[in-house]
Amino acid sequence: MKGPCAAALAFVCGVMTGLPASGSAAAQAPDAIQQARDAETATEILAAIERLEAVIESDPSADAYLYLGLAHSELQQYVRALELFGEARDIYPADSRFLAETAGIHMAERDIERAIDALEQALVVDPADAYASDLLASIRLSQGEVREALTVWNAIAQPRVGSIFQSFSPGFLDRAVPRALAFGPGDVLDYVRWKTTESRLFGTRLYSNVGLEIEPAPAPEGYNAIVRTTARGQSATGLLTGMLRGLPSETVHLDLHDVGNSGIGWQSSFRWDEDRRLLQGRLIVPLPVPGLPVLELYDAWRQERWNVGRQLPALSAARPDFDYKVHVLGFELHAVPHYRIEIGGGFEYRNRDAGGSIPGLALDARNTGVFRFEAAVRTSDRRYRNKIVGKGFIARKSILGDFDFSGGSVRIANRYDLDRAGRATVDFSVTGGTARGELPVDHYFILGLGDVAGHRLRAHVASDHGQYGRAPIGTDFVLTNADVRYRLTTLPMFGAMGLPFVEIHAMGFYDAAKVFDRQRVFRQDRWWHDVGAGIRFETPLAALTALYGRDTVGRENAFYYYVERRFW
Repeated sequence: MKGPCAAALAFVCGVMTGLPASGSAAAQAPDAIQQARDAETATEILAAIERLEAVIESDPSADAYLYLGLAHSELQQYVRALELFGEARDIYPADSRFLAETAGIHMAERDIERAIDALEQALVVDPADAYASDLLASIRLSQGEVREALTVWNAIAQPRVGSIFQSFSPGFLDRAVPRALAFGPGDVLDYVRWKTTESRLFGTRLYSNVGLEIEPAPAPEGYNAIVRTTARGQSATGLLTGMLRGLPSETVHLDLHDVGNSGIGWQSSFRWDEDRRLLQGRLIVPLPVPGLPVLELYDAWRQERWNVGRQLPALSAARPDFDYKVHVLGFELHAVPHYRIEIGGGFEYRNRDAGGSIPGLALDARNTGVFRFEAAVRTSDRRYRNKIVGKGFIARKSILGDFDFSGGSVRIANRYDLDRAGRATVDFSVTGGTARGELPVDHYFILGLGDVAGHRLRAHVASDHGQYGRAPIGTDFVLTNADVRYRLTTLPMFGAMGLPFVEIHAMGFYDAAKVFDRQRVFRQDRWWHDVGAGIRFETPLAALTALYGRDTVGRENAFYYYVERRFW
């Protein structure tokens, strides 16, 4: 007699197929209990029920109640089975088996929430109940709650990994997963190891989705881990979307993933706006070594007309416009040693040619060689999340280039889920930056929206009629961003355009900022306050935001959209 829990376990992906019913009868079980254990046909089960009812009347025991309830469950007499398990719980409160089998009945009836409640009660009674732990963890995993599932398993020192399998993918994609793994055979898989693996795989930008499955292994008390990946791939629709998304700003994008099954990605764009010409390309190369670090090589050419009249002091006599041309070559290297820690660094050389009459902005043909480094640390990753991101740069004439300057920024970002499902969230961040030395204008901090704006002040577009210079600019700044977001719906994409799903969020925001200029070129006499609302479309990797913003100080409006990598 298998009982309802066999069906329950099959419902959650077969994670526990083949395990016996929760608990086991004593080695010298009474004949009636043994008869119930051996019963297969309906006639045999009915006979076992008759004998067990007599046993309960004359000599009740926990096993007698258990197998009588299981017998009724086998005949799908769930109401009677639940009555027996409830009665037994009152008589034997220290026996968790009745709660576990109650959960099995709820699973058979597809009442998942009541099954979860019963299993959680069972683990309060007996935290070492392996059967209840397995079933609860399996349910959590089937619901996509990986952290919760692994936490339940880890309480009984499981799941100990026997073998590791992965989705089949051609070429480099097949070789990338083993190099990203933060766990191996013999390890007890926990959330840190899994999340580190997931973060490394997403960092390659080769996968649109990454998931985990756990199944029982042939070895006793062992499990197999299955890493499920969905390659981003190429499609005519995806390529067309990339080509069209920049048309409002006179830009086309071409993004290619896993070129020739090599694992190498390519991102490029071309803008033909006469005041903001741009041609750039970037190679993304996951390195086939443990940890799967990612090397990015980039090349860009820009020719722009700037007008910074809005940002000059009222009494400035300088002509506000200038020309700027540059050829950029650089590289970056990123790694994820732990999912809470991301590190990176690189070098960028700019061959500059600028011309204008504003003193203090290095509007000349001197070149820059800049070393960059960054690190991100997650200090909290539960319902409240915190992430600190630091970036720095330094240029020295003695190494390469014609300037000496340095600087950096620190962002302290926070998110709080207003409900357990994370449907409504509040985000709040504070960012500050500073720079020292002779700073060329193209290394100033710009707050606003657009390619040259490194920090978002969301009612200030960086360009005005195609010319950069509209947004606040300075050698130092402080910025706060506050958002309230609500997930409206999740659209399953089933792999269309290489996406597993798209979440649609409504959002409202408030930003406040102030810039300073150590070289006394730009105005620094006011705080900026922006408010607005928008809608976001989020995938596991990226987000598209369309918004309306209102600059409450300058009394101007902004309508804008942008695509960015997901921060959380």
